[in-house]
Amino acid sequence: MALGAALVIATAGAAALAGGDEPTEATAGGGEMIDTVTIDDFEFIPPAATVQAGTEIAVKNVDTVGHTLSSEDGSPFDTGAIAAGDSGTFTVDEPGEYAYICEFHPTMHGTLTVE
Repeated sequence: MALGAALVIATAGAAALAGGDEPTEATAGGGEMIDTVTIDDFEFIPPAATVQAGTEIAVKNVDTVGHTLSSEDGSPFDTGAIAAGDSGTFTVDEPGEYAYICEFHPTMHGTLTVE
């Protein structure tokens, strides 16, 4: 267990040294700044994210089936169908907090905060 904790600490330290405040592809939840959402194993990664208004967000579907990333209320964004292995993009200009789902698999959900 101590080795696992040391690995987590070392990984976090390396990420802090390399990171800065620039948006990066996210691999875990927590509302971090992102410019890419990955769909894998019927999950949005990260499930909670933050972007600056006007940021173009890439959505990579590395899953084995098609998905969408669609705001729950029907606006202001919807990638449309993204086939397995393909990508899509969208931009949100209005600040706010937006819940989103996959229209094909409504148990998939996440939250996007636009600052």
